[in-house]
Amino acid sequence: MSVHDSWIAVRDLPGEVLLDLLGLEETGEEDVAACAADPYAWGRTETGWTVLYANFNGLAHPDNLRELSGHGTVMACDYQDQVDTLSGLMIGVRDGETLWKIDVVGDVLETEGTLPPEFGPIHDRLAALDDTDPDTAYLWDIPIELGEALCGFNPFKSETPFRSLRPRKASIWHRSLTLAEHLNYPEPPKSSSSGVLWELGRIIFWWALGLGAFGAFLNWLDR
Repeated sequence: MSVHDSWIAVRDLPGEVLLDLLGLEETGEEDVAACAADPYAWGRTETGWTVLYANFNGLAHPDNLRELSGHGTVMACDYQDQVDTLSGLMIGVRDGETLWKIDVVGDVLETEGTLPPEFGPIHDRLAALDDTDPDTAYLWDIPIELGEALCGFNPFKSETPFRSLRPRKASIWHRSLTLAEHLNYPEPPKSSSSGVLWELGRIIFWWALGLGAFGAFLNWLDR
C-alpha cells in the first residue's frame, strides 16, 4: 500500500485551540491516525504532544507552520513510499524559522541546523543496517523513528485513537497550504438541498408572518 502522509506535532497546545487556529472541525469519526484522517485527524500522545495527521504529503513546510510555531516549537514530518524510491522529511520550526531539517531520499541523507540529540543514535543504528543490507532503504526510517523519540508518535505503531477532521468553509490555512497535495481533496461540503429548502421555507414563513401582521395593523388604523 502506497503511503503519502504527513503530520504536525505541537507541545502544550490543546487540540481545541489547534483546530481554531487552523480552521478545522471534527466529523465525529474516530480510528488510528492513518485511518481516521480524511483528510485530517488529531490526537494526543502519552508524552503530551498534540498531533495533526493528514492523508496527503506536504505539511512539513515552514509556511504551513508559521502561525502554530508562534506558540512554541513545532515539528512536522512528510514521508512517502513512491514506486521508484522512498523519501522522508522532518523539520523543527519556531517563530516561522526552521531550526533543523532532515531530508532523506532513498539512501541519501541531508541535514541542516542543530539536530536533536536523539538523532545521533538513530542515525548510527540505521546507517549500520544500511551498510550491511544496501538494497533496503533503512535511512528512510530516520524521520519516523525520530518523531517517535521526540514526541511519542509513530504512525506505523500508534494505536492511540485519533478524531477525524475536515476543514471549515472559512479555513484560510487549508486553502493556502504550501507544497501540499491537499488540493486533490474536495472543498468542505456545502449545505444539502434539503437544508437549503428548509432555510428558504423558514425565510418565507417569517416574511409571510410579518406581512400578515403589517396588514392587520393597517386594518386597525382604518377603523
